[in-house]
Amino acid sequence: MEQNTTKNGIIRKVFSFFKYNRFLIIFVILIMIITFYAVFGGKGLINRTKLANENSKLMEKINNDSMISLELRKEVDELNNSDKKLEQVAREKYGMVKEGEKIIKIKVDSTKK
Repeated sequence: MEQNTTKNGIIRKVFSFFKYNRFLIIFVILIMIITFYAVFGGKGLINRTKLANENSKLMEKINNDSMISLELRKEVDELNNSDKKLEQVAREKYGMVKEGEKIIKIKVDSTKK
């Protein structure tokens, strides 16, 4: 019987707390819901952090691609304006030679020291 009385006393205290602090409890629950939505919602902090990381990676890729594009433009300009560069590419890339030139290939034996 004593245990039952103790339970009833605790239950009464809890109900009394809810009865007199109803607005406080509603306010706390409302704040918890808003916080949960702000962190985990569609436009929440977690999603925003992921998007910021993805944005920084994409900006880095854009910068790298821009540098490559600039280098390729320079090479195209050199090929259009310089006969020496055109000749160099023709010799190195395509193995072309001038009329009357002879190609001498030297074989190096890498096994001997």
